[in-house]
Amino acid sequence: MTDIQTSPPPTGAQDDRPGEVVMHDGPKSNPIALVLLVAGALILGRKLGVNAPLIILGIAVMIFFHELGHFVTAKWTGMKATEFFLGFGPTLWSFRRGETEYGLKLVPAGAYVKIIGMHNLEEVDPADEPRAFRQKSYPKRVLVASAGSGMHFIMATLLFFICFSFLGVPDENRWYVRETVPGAAADQAGLIAGDRILSINGEPVDGFAGVGPVLGPLYDQALTMQVLRDGNEIQIVGTAGWRLSESGAAGIDGLLKYEQVLAVEGVPVTTYAQFLSMVEVGKTYNVRAFGAQDATEFDTKVAITSLDRENGALGYLGIVRGEEIVPLGVAEGSKSTARAIGRTSKAAVTGLGVFASKKGFNDTFSNAFNKEAQPSVGTTPETVITDSEREAANDRDSHRAISIIGAARAGKQIADENGARGALLFYAAFNIFIGVLNLLPLLPLDGGHIVVATYERIRSRKGRMYHADFAKLLPLTYLVVALMASLMLFTGLRDIVDPLKF
Repeated sequence: MTDIQTSPPPTGAQDDRPGEVVMHDGPKSNPIALVLLVAGALILGRKLGVNAPLIILGIAVMIFFHELGHFVTAKWTGMKATEFFLGFGPTLWSFRRGETEYGLKLVPAGAYVKIIGMHNLEEVDPADEPRAFRQKSYPKRVLVASAGSGMHFIMATLLFFICFSFLGVPDENRWYVRETVPGAAADQAGLIAGDRILSINGEPVDGFAGVGPVLGPLYDQALTMQVLRDGNEIQIVGTAGWRLSESGAAGIDGLLKYEQVLAVEGVPVTTYAQFLSMVEVGKTYNVRAFGAQDATEFDTKVAITSLDRENGALGYLGIVRGEEIVPLGVAEGSKSTARAIGRTSKAAVTGLGVFASKKGFNDTFSNAFNKEAQPSVGTTPETVITDSEREAANDRDSHRAISIIGAARAGKQIADENGARGALLFYAAFNIFIGVLNLLPLLPLDGGHIVVATYERIRSRKGRMYHADFAKLLPLTYLVVALMASLMLFTGLRDIVDPLKF
């Protein structure tokens, strides 16, 4: 988390007073700690791939610009900033220029800029009092407090604009088969990466979205597909696979919509008709199924409550869509950027609201120790896991908060799958989320300083500036800090031992 540093009540002389400065003039460093930090980055890169440390470095750069926003506006408005550090804890390396010490600390969990006189409890040398945060006008205080979040929105705007205008966006009309599910109908028929299906059994396919409606009624049936491959039209024949429709899954307690039965009591199943011939209403069976949630096979026990013999299945090929990336140009890129900023900001606000709900707390805390997820491969349950239990297990992490570790993992996965464009879009969205988060009206977040400044402005009278009693705000501030630290620690540990699947 990033923030303008709010100091606790003074306990003695301040080290930024004239004549009492104890800070060094030249650079200092902790070579052992620096070596450990570099070694940790190298180990992380070797373990997770080169994108992992690059994603973390990108997040560090993002945090740097957040603090740079505070620092530059503080200097511009005449405030005195005595420290500008990335990280917390022991100092790894620092140097002093003028009245400010710049440096790097051991724990890369945020950053801070120390501006003097943030509240009425901080003692400031009388000579520096005119440069204290608390003595500046309301617009200047709001500007400095909001500059960090402002930088996030500026960075997000630039990243979205670069991606949309020059790197491009997926064109749904230029879709292709990115890959096929091993052993599925598409794989058996001979579809390969790069193919585009033009028609199925004579029915034209209008984009990838048109595959489902055409294919749906054709489960277990022979298929003749016109396919565009390397600029040439070819014909491919095969047989449509199947998966459960909504009505089909409704009659099988333990399986969900879009899942497929691969075997019943150890006997392989290839068609929906064969499945119907192997089961009876009112009985339970051990089955191997293919999950719709994470595209993996698992063993479970199901109870047959009813069988929809006409509409219980949907045709299935087993293809993963890819789309050609097409740059939009400056004009259209600007419009898409504005829409993306609005959508992502709304999603960030909604997400924070959901996290603060009962569901959000359950997903983050209570469910951390509830491993009732869908059955794992090779472990057939002794009793039927109901549909509602399956859905709850699949939804277990839907509103879970993640740490910087989880964010880095998500960014790495996106970068691995989508390259530089995916990484930039991740940073853009992440910037907006951090920008919105820092505007929450709670100290020590930036939004808390804005609220205090606004309250002081309302209470001030002409010629007399009112200063809120920060001593009354300290208990709540310390509580927020404790909760944030606990959340960061808890989510960080959970993201290590129970990684979220993105």
